[in-house]
Parts: sequence; structure tokens; C-alpha cells
Amino acid sequence: MNVILTIALGWVVYTKFIREPSDTAATNKNQTTSSNKHSDASKHADNQPTEAQASISTRNTQRKDDASRVLGAAEEYIANNAGALPTMFEDGKLMGDANDYPATVELEYYKNIDVQSGTQTSIDSDTITLVTGASCNDDGSTSDSSSRDLAVMYGEESEGGHFKGTCSAS
Repeated sequence: MNVILTIALGWVVYTKFIREPSDTAATNKNQTTSSNKHSDASKHADNQPTEAQASISTRNTQRKDDASRVLGAAEEYIANNAGALPTMFEDGKLMGDANDYPATVELEYYKNIDVQSGTQTSIDSDTITLVTGASCNDDGSTSDSSSRDLAVMYGEESEGGHFKGTCSAS
């Protein structure tokens, strides 16, 4: 009996072909054919990501989704506060002064958001930072730009637990 196993993780779907061992009464020719088919299935399985790689990919997708949520909430904050920029994150909300209208951010992965402005160096850790008045550079850092520009910097995980700075802008 042949079985196809399909697993969905985030945006990626993994499919693996599983073949039961051939009947012991099979001829040598059939065993050779079966063995070759099994080798082909194994080659296909070897090209699939390991469980660790799939977990990293899932976490990186969650980080990227959180970065989009932060940008959206920051834009909402600016629209609801006559162009004022958020200056802090507290209790799940982007805020500024005491008389503002906070913007709620529902994070999937991160628990806290650092809020900075202007030029910032690239992040090499598992953190997220909203940067106001900044644009993204190729290396994941930010540079001063228009006061209304927004960027979100976060660390993207690679194997071995290392993080590479990533930057998204609105």
C-alpha cells in the first residue's frame, strides 16, 4: 500500500511518498524495481527541509507577519493622532503622549516592540524595533528620512541560532 503524507506549516506544504516494503515472495526483478522506486522516494525526501529548518521558517514567517502588523498599527496611530508619531509600546498598544489615541498591535511572535527614530544599526538578535522618520538600507539598518516614513527592523533566524537584520518599510 502506498501512502502520501502531506504536512502544512505556515505557507509551505511538504509532501512525502511512503512505500511499504515489497512482498517477500516477490521476484528479484520486482525487488530491484521496488528498491529503485524506494531510492527515488528517499531522494525526494532528502530534498525536503529538516524539522529544525521548518521550525525556523515558521518562526521567520511569524516575525515577518508581526513586522507587517507593527507597520499597520503605526500608520493607524498616525492617522488617528493628527500626524503625531508613536513613541512607545505598552500593554499591546503603540502610544505617544497622554492625550493620544493608542493603536492596538496583536503580535503573534514578539512580546515587546522597541520604538526608536532615525538612523539605527541592523539588529542581530531576536527583537523587533519600530523606527520613525527612517528608511531601510540593504543591510537591515535604517537611515534618517522624512519624519513620516516608518520602518520596522527585526532579526531573521538562520540555522545555528544566528540572526540577520531585516528591515521593512511602509
